[in-house]
Amino acid sequence: MKKLAIFGARGYLGRQLAHYFSDKGVPCDGFDVPECDVTNRAFWETFSPTDYSAVLFFAGLTGTERGFDLADSYLQVNEGGLLNLLSRLAPFGAAAPKVIFPSTRLVYRGSEHPLCEDAPKETKTVYAVNKLACESYLSAYANRYGIRYAVCRICVPYGSLTDADDYSYGTVGFFVRQIADGQPVRLYGGGVVRRTFTHVADICRVVEFLSRSTATGVFNVGGCAHSLREVAERFAAKGNADVQSVEWPDEALRLESGSTVFDSTRLDELYRQSCGECMGYEDIMK
Repeated sequence: MKKLAIFGARGYLGRQLAHYFSDKGVPCDGFDVPECDVTNRAFWETFSPTDYSAVLFFAGLTGTERGFDLADSYLQVNEGGLLNLLSRLAPFGAAAPKVIFPSTRLVYRGSEHPLCEDAPKETKTVYAVNKLACESYLSAYANRYGIRYAVCRICVPYGSLTDADDYSYGTVGFFVRQIADGQPVRLYGGGVVRRTFTHVADICRVVEFLSRSTATGVFNVGGCAHSLREVAERFAAKGNADVQSVEWPDEALRLESGSTVFDSTRLDELYRQSCGECMGYEDIMK
C-alpha cells in the first residue's frame, strides 16, 4: 500500500487511524486545521493525489443542535470540503486514490429492526443532511469520472488505541464524563433505544480493508447491539455511579431518531470472501 492521506487527523477517529496505520508501518500524511483548510481552493492546488493510494476523508464539523446555529459553516466544511477534494481528483479518474468517507447512523429513520444500507432515510439534523449529500456526491463523481470510493456508515464508535486519547466521544464519552465528574448517568426516556457499538480498532480494520478492496459503495460498519441503558449501567457499575431516567426535553426529542441497529451483512460477507475469516467485532459489554 502506498502512502495514505488522513484528513481530520486531529479528530477522534483521525487520531485512531493515524495510530493504527503507524503501528502497521503504513506511511501516512495527516491534514487538519489550521495548516489545512479543506474549504480553501488554494490548499487543494498544492495537494498531490498521485502520492497516495487512498484518501481517508474524516474532516468535518459534527453536532446536532450546533448544526442549526452554524448551518453555513457546516455546508462549507462538510459538503464544500468534500467537493473540493473530488474536484481535485476528477482529472485523474479511476487512477485517483480511493476515497474512504465516514457517514452516520443519523441518515436513517429509526426502527426496531436491523437497518440495511437501503433502509428508509430521515435527516433530522443539518449534519445528517450533509452526510447524505456527501454520499450522493461520491456516487455522482464515481459515475462521471470513475473515482473509487467507499462510505463507512458508523453507528456509535467507542474506545481508544492510545493512552493519550479520551475513551470516546459522543454517546460513550458522555457517559464516561458524567461518571468522572461524580454525576449519575442521565438517560432520556430511560435509554431504551438500541444502537450498534463499534470499537475503534474494528473501524480502523474496516477502513484498512476498504482502502485495499476494489469494492465501491456504501457499507454499514457492524459491531454489537445494546440499549443505551445496558451500556450506561456497565460503565456506571465500574465507577460506582447511578443511572437515572429523565424526561425527554422537547428540543432533543424532535431530533431523536429512535433505535438504530445496523445490519452489516454487505460488508461482513465481502470481508469474509476476501479474507477467509469473519470480522469478529469486539463487544463493549465484555
